[in-house]
Amino acid sequence: MNLMMAAGDAKSAVTNLLVAKKLPHLHAEYVADTLVQTSLDGIDTHGLRLLATYIRELDGGRSNVRPSFRFRGSLRAVTVLDADSALGVVAGNVAMRRAVKLASRYGIGAVGVANSNHFGAAGHYAKIAAARDQIGLAFSNSDSLVRPQDGTEAINGTNPIAMAAPSADGRDFVLDMATSETAFSKLLSTGVSLSSVVPLAPLGGFKGQGLGTMVQILCAVLSEMPFDCELSHLYDPPFDIPRKISHFFLSIDLKGFGQPMEIKARIARLLQKFRSSTPAKVDPVRVPGDVERLAREERLRDGIPVAADVYDLLKPYSEARHALAI
Repeated sequence: MNLMMAAGDAKSAVTNLLVAKKLPHLHAEYVADTLVQTSLDGIDTHGLRLLATYIRELDGGRSNVRPSFRFRGSLRAVTVLDADSALGVVAGNVAMRRAVKLASRYGIGAVGVANSNHFGAAGHYAKIAAARDQIGLAFSNSDSLVRPQDGTEAINGTNPIAMAAPSADGRDFVLDMATSETAFSKLLSTGVSLSSVVPLAPLGGFKGQGLGTMVQILCAVLSEMPFDCELSHLYDPPFDIPRKISHFFLSIDLKGFGQPMEIKARIARLLQKFRSSTPAKVDPVRVPGDVERLAREERLRDGIPVAADVYDLLKPYSEARHALAI
């Protein structure tokens, strides 16, 4: 059974819980905002459902409660963040904000991340840039679950790719996709056990294999971290050993290419070409970000569906202390 929680209540409860776990308040807010915003978008596999896993990482020591962040690099617009085994959501928020700051100053900002953990939904970080009139891209490597097109051994992870571009009408382009044919988290949501999962096929065959490998190069290679096939699994022990996940963030300031409002108007016109095109069936043609936007409108109005175990976890820290059964 699911219960319903208002977004504000859920965010304050997650924040309070993580502060009780000794996370710095800003870091707790990063995690709370990321998970709640992702759930609002209807991406439940990467939203509040991940909270228990992240707490297990903190309790076990896989993720550092109070990391010491260090940036390194000799070029102005490029840097690498050593996340000191922080929660990946914390590291991702810190790194994407640094990329945005660099882009505001130099026109473009690139930040690699070393020594991190699972960072949730890649699209969340890309949207941080889009909200500041920048184009954001986010990538992360992950434990190997995807075989090559003509192979049987898992070498790539599901390695997500995300891009967000701001639109003048507020209906931004937001792409967030795995490079596997099937997202692993969706497979687990069907009740499939970890032990029974066979290597996933790459998205679009050799093209998906290439995209997954591209993500490994941007993340693991540039940040000098383990390859996908050398990583432990998110849901498997040991929970006291950091996973050394790596990420890569890129932000591009629209001002480097002209007037931001004019560029955003062009983006809006391009996206409208798709939305106003003739549909093949009953439903209208959509662009990446539309489905999530509709889910957000509904959940801001009606609340976020929360699994009973997650609700029980949050209830002691909720200021509302109530929910509606559905």
